[in-house]
Amino acid sequence: MKLIHSDNNDCKNVKIKIKKSPIITTNYDCDSIINSSNDEELSDELLEQTIEESIDNNGEIIDEESKKPRRKRKLLYEDSIVLNRIVYELNEVKKEINFLRSEVCNINKSKLPILIDIKRETLDVDEKKIKGALKVGGILGDVMLFKLYYLRDNLKPIRSINLRHYEYWCNGKWIIDHYGRDIMDILSHNLKMCYIKMNTVDNYDVDDFMRNQAHVYELSGEKYKKELLRGIIKVLNTEV
Repeated sequence: MKLIHSDNNDCKNVKIKIKKSPIITTNYDCDSIINSSNDEELSDELLEQTIEESIDNNGEIIDEESKKPRRKRKLLYEDSIVLNRIVYELNEVKKEINFLRSEVCNINKSKLPILIDIKRETLDVDEKKIKGALKVGGILGDVMLFKLYYLRDNLKPIRSINLRHYEYWCNGKWIIDHYGRDIMDILSHNLKMCYIKMNTVDNYDVDDFMRNQAHVYELSGEKYKKELLRGIIKVLNTEV
């Protein structure tokens, strides 16, 4: 490309066109060309090289600024790939958590070993077992019923700290019981409720009914409660 030397008016026109065009040069300062004095001679070589560097092989004007959005778009596209991968991995983790949660919910809790709370309640014991305990009678029958309901999966809800202090399990924690008073009161009450429910004239004749009723009264005595506690602790110490 070759330029013919022009006068000052032509140079001004060229400057105006350069200023209005989107051309960005790298090797030369376009502003120095545009801001040059009107009396200055615009170098043909400088103008020629400036224009040549701003035109590509296809004769189209190169806009350096237009390249920046393309690079930015490319960067955003790559970032989106990474983000999509992260979202995918998180969804997979969420699926795994939901699966494990469903597996836990499906476990039959009744098969899990648990400690039975020592608290006032109606014991869920088969009627035949209660009748069997009444037939045996005394401390032996009471301990037999205690073992049947409270000792499950070799877990013991009562433990002895020393000769005078005990702990019993209730509401998910161990409770200290000095002299075992709470244990005696709770267990004697629960056993009485079992016996009273079964000891009716429909189930026993008069003699057996009176004998069972006497044992119910006996369970309320402090002396008998202490004997019951000693019998229970003996069983707990011998049970493996």
